[in-house]
Amino acid sequence: MTQQPIHFYLVDMYYVCYYPESDEFRQQVASIVNYLRQSGYNVVMDVMVSEEISSQGPTRWAERQIRKARKVLVFLSPGLVNLAQDEMTDTVMTQDINRVWIELELLRDIYTRNRSASKMVCITLPNAPVKCLPLPLWASTKHKWPKDVKKIFKRLKDRAMILTV
Repeated sequence: MTQQPIHFYLVDMYYVCYYPESDEFRQQVASIVNYLRQSGYNVVMDVMVSEEISSQGPTRWAERQIRKARKVLVFLSPGLVNLAQDEMTDTVMTQDINRVWIELELLRDIYTRNRSASKMVCITLPNAPVKCLPLPLWASTKHKWPKDVKKIFKRLKDRAMILTV
């Protein structure tokens, strides 16, 4: 009897970074994550793996996820942008906000080291306006949900967009 070879298929993992603006905002992000998962993307979000987070701690867990991820989907919102610009001095640092702060530090380090935002896919939602806020350099290329869903899919797979003239 011959043994069948074992094939390991590495599935790309994508990680979600967002600021918990409100329960409604968190639900919108979770809804998009579910849509991406149904579309075949292995997307990880904090609210979907609470047991794993409690065993490792939220900041260590987030750090590991970002390092493993092919891409990090960054949902831009006023709270996230202000935290990225270190303009949240009055904010009480909850576990969630501390996790986001660590995520942003890691993304800033990756951007500085690589001089590229290729690991990040920045997304804005219609109800989280960030137009008038000064964005970090790594967030200068952003996509609007749901209008730019095809561009987001292409960024997740690193396919270049050919723009029509």
